[in-house]
Amino acid sequence: MVIKIEGVTKLYGRTRALEGVTLQVDRGEFIAVTGPSGSGKSTLMHIMGLLDVPTKGQVWFEDKETSKLNESQLARLRNQKIGFVFQQFNLLARTTALDNVQLPLIYAGVKSQERETKAKAMLTKVGLESKLGHTPAQLSGGQQQRVAIARALINEPAVVLADEPTGNLDSKSGQEIMEIFKQLNREGKTIIVVTHEANIAAYAKRVITVRDGKVVEE
Repeated sequence: MVIKIEGVTKLYGRTRALEGVTLQVDRGEFIAVTGPSGSGKSTLMHIMGLLDVPTKGQVWFEDKETSKLNESQLARLRNQKIGFVFQQFNLLARTTALDNVQLPLIYAGVKSQERETKAKAMLTKVGLESKLGHTPAQLSGGQQQRVAIARALINEPAVVLADEPTGNLDSKSGQEIMEIFKQLNREGKTIIVVTHEANIAAYAKRVITVRDGKVVEE
């Protein structure tokens, strides 16, 4: 087990984003979380990724019950164990691909030579060995998302969480990104992709549908 949530409800004011959700993610799974806009799927991802806390219910990450952790412990767990990929890429605009990928290693206190070696290897893994010195403005959308994936993988996380990772890409680039996730899963990485697109969800081995804050289908 990597992530387990039990009876999770999330309220934002009077809005009930999630209601009584129970779910387990096992090591090595490739899961798609899907559902219409406003269904609660991104809230679910934020709770699974320890970016938000439930109003009610419990969340375990590996063997830790996360409500017992303070903010610095949660931040350390996110940095060491979870790789995030977002629709907007979230790259530093004036920073090279190589330096963007190194960022989590800086926060982890890794020395500069080791950081650079690891970042080069990870960018090579996603097919960007010739783009190390390029800034985001010099890269296509698909290439920027590859940089974001390399950054998500750099700390060898237990799980990669991707929120609408193909949302800003054309269909060809989107397929290439999903093939990268598919290959990572073959190598044993746990992947969770949030998407509203059926053709993207089809890459996963297990599809979870969220509607009105509840898991309605697996």
